[in-house]
Amino acid sequence: MKFSNKAIFIFFYLAIFCIVNTNLSAQTGQPYIQNSTNPKLARLIELRRNNTDSALPFANQLLKEALANKDNWLECEVTLEMARIYFAKDDQKTSLDLSLKAEQHSTPKNAAYFNAPQFSAYLLNRMGKSEAALQKLFLCLKRTETSGANKMLPSINFTIADIYRENQNSAIAKGFAFQGLQQAKELKDTSQLVMAYNTLGNIYSNRDYRTDKNIDTAIAYYTKLVTPPLVNKWLKPYDSARDFCNMGRVYRIAGKFDLSSHYLDIALDVAERRNFKSVKQAILNEQLTLEKELGNLVRAGTLANQAALALPDSQTSVFRTRDLNQQTEDILQQTGDYEAAYNNLLKNTQLKDSLFNIEKQRAILEVEKKYEADTRVLKAVNLAQKKENERNIIIASSILFLGILLSYFLWNSYKRRKHAEFLKTLILEVNHRTKNNLQMLSVLISGTQNQLTDEQTKTDIKKLKSYIKSFAMMYENLNNTASFDTVNLSDYVTNVSNSAVSGSRVNDLSLEIKTERNIQLSTDKAILVGLIVNELITNSIKHAFPSGNEGKITINLFKKEEATLALSYEDNGTGQIASPSKTGSFGVNMIQQLVKQMKGSILYDTDNLKRVNIYFPAA
Repeated sequence: MKFSNKAIFIFFYLAIFCIVNTNLSAQTGQPYIQNSTNPKLARLIELRRNNTDSALPFANQLLKEALANKDNWLECEVTLEMARIYFAKDDQKTSLDLSLKAEQHSTPKNAAYFNAPQFSAYLLNRMGKSEAALQKLFLCLKRTETSGANKMLPSINFTIADIYRENQNSAIAKGFAFQGLQQAKELKDTSQLVMAYNTLGNIYSNRDYRTDKNIDTAIAYYTKLVTPPLVNKWLKPYDSARDFCNMGRVYRIAGKFDLSSHYLDIALDVAERRNFKSVKQAILNEQLTLEKELGNLVRAGTLANQAALALPDSQTSVFRTRDLNQQTEDILQQTGDYEAAYNNLLKNTQLKDSLFNIEKQRAILEVEKKYEADTRVLKAVNLAQKKENERNIIIASSILFLGILLSYFLWNSYKRRKHAEFLKTLILEVNHRTKNNLQMLSVLISGTQNQLTDEQTKTDIKKLKSYIKSFAMMYENLNNTASFDTVNLSDYVTNVSNSAVSGSRVNDLSLEIKTERNIQLSTDKAILVGLIVNELITNSIKHAFPSGNEGKITINLFKKEEATLALSYEDNGTGQIASPSKTGSFGVNMIQQLVKQMKGSILYDTDNLKRVNIYFPAA
């Protein structure tokens, strides 16, 4: 029994749909549904990204509507947006509570199902809970890969890289960062590329990865960020303040203190105008470090006090507070204020104790997480076992059929590809041999020419050689292009013109060629154009410059209209270019016949008798 190609394709599509739908139903209870667009939610996201004061009131109003309508999907999305708004307001604790709530109540239908764990992980890491943050991120990565939401993969990899970097594991961090960069390039997502450059800049300038070469690499990545249009179009005020701060930091490390001070001043101006307190503290911390290295300890102490006051109580970045206290302690010791330095030492000791306790808790968390994971796996295995028998027959039959069908398609594809490769190789070989034979013919003619004594015959044979060379160039151009039925006319005309001028008896003959790029023309017509150009140049050399004085030839090739090409030829020699009055000339007659063969026309410029215009179809 024979099947048509259309019937086979339809059956193939239905079989794949059956398997995919069965697997997704087993995982989620229903097929995966992409989030729908909600105009009010889109408006909220826009207000939040622009850091407007109306974002939070609008979010509260939208949340009330979602609760009144029992719209769980909208409730989760709005809750996550509120978490981001509170984070921008430096209320990190409220932000984390809202993010965890959105994560807990979301379903695979929600974008929050994938986004909330990533945002929660970012906040947890800022609180010194890097292990818990990584667990959430790897969960998020698994969810994203399972659902096929590839657009989220780069940002997850960047967040994982940031956590490893902050824990002084920059070598591991770089692997995740480059993986995210590759995914962002494949997606052609400029906003994700911004995250990639920022992450890689941070890694290459990190404490455990710092070398002169890596600092230069970090500067290169940061420079991409602070160069328009990225800094204008893709970077939000919060991001730009952070990235200018990073530029100041790497230039300080590189010993370029003037540039460091310049970029830190820009960053501080943005942070103060938009009231970004947490970023402001980071900038002040970098400025006081710069002042310390410059020996301005009084100024550094003032900046340390400002930095300590910049971070509100709602922020709990343990690492930043520890580093700031350490900086302040060093400054106080160097300025002789030992009592204040001792107080900062006590604060740092308490912070180190807190971090040590966090490390001790990690082992307990690992056991708890492992138990929870094992429990979830056991439940999943039991559920899968119940449904496995129902799916086995369908899946086995479908796989068998698909295997046979796929083998058929692969075999046909292989045969077609091999046949195409054979034809391409054959055409290339024919073109190559034709070009070689034409060149050999030209050499044989040259040998005959050298034995002749009649000058007119020599001239005619020389012209014949130029025609042959024009044909040879066509085959050479064909072998350098992907197509065998069209040629780049611009390159071909340029090559023919240069060849015709080379070896000219005219002193200082200059050739000016102006062509539009990528004008494609069929090989048959292109050869005719090449013969016309060759004949025009030969006539100019012979008649326009009889005394061998210096001269100039100008050729313009362009599209006059969508379907018409124009070739303009002009020289500055004596007399006029070939015109209809010169009917007895072989060259003139040949040009007219070639133009007629192309279904074109010749127009002679009455104002300038040294110029001729030829128009012919572009197809």
